[in-house]
Amino acid sequence: MRRSLALEVFAAGVAGFLVLPILAIVPVAFSAGSFVRLPPRAWSLRWWAAFRADPAWLHALLTSL
Repeated sequence: MRRSLALEVFAAGVAGFLVLPILAIVPVAFSAGSFVRLPPRAWSLRWWAAFRADPAWLHALLTSL
């Protein structure tokens, strides 16, 4: 049975709505600045170091896995 074109367009729109914000967060995670700026002016692992240093975040990560 053939799916309708409207359903396929709707599904693609929903998928884009869910995925595009995630794609925007990836460069921000490696940003050196304190504010969200796309594209980042400089690259850094600052936020990853802060994540690893905070036990509450590590606990949350382990809980979600």
